[in-house]
Amino acid sequence: MKNIIEKFYTEEQLAKLQGYQNAVYQSRNALFITAGVLMITQLITSARTYNSPRLTEMGLFASMFCTFIGLALYTNKKPFTSLAIGVLVYIGYVLIHTIPYILQEGYGGFLHGLYIGCIFKIIIITVISKPVPQAKMMQKLKDNFDDEKSTSKE
Repeated sequence: MKNIIEKFYTEEQLAKLQGYQNAVYQSRNALFITAGVLMITQLITSARTYNSPRLTEMGLFASMFCTFIGLALYTNKKPFTSLAIGVLVYIGYVLIHTIPYILQEGYGGFLHGLYIGCIFKIIIITVISKPVPQAKMMQKLKDNFDDEKSTSKE
């Protein structure tokens, strides 16, 4: 496999691809960590608030957990797509998380919901979105490689 890759890429392109891969691996790890941290924090929050987790909340949190795990695994095939979706899903999660505060306090509740854990939210969004340009380039290189590989077989 390595000979096939070296046949199509120069050393400079291989080094660039390796740099892109490192950024995507870091982001994949961030998606895994995000999944775990969200699940743990929501379990703790549900247990503290209701003494026992509600089934609907647990379903939502489990689906978020599975979504982030699935996106992390999907980074091997389509890194840019999975990271972009991961950022959008996390932003959507943050907005959904503010709904109870909006219902209780109105517009001030929305700001309150965004403010709670804002440092953590900013860190997650930054870590996931930082390697998006590298992932886009890596996905483009992989797509080009697949195209060249398929044309060389024909």
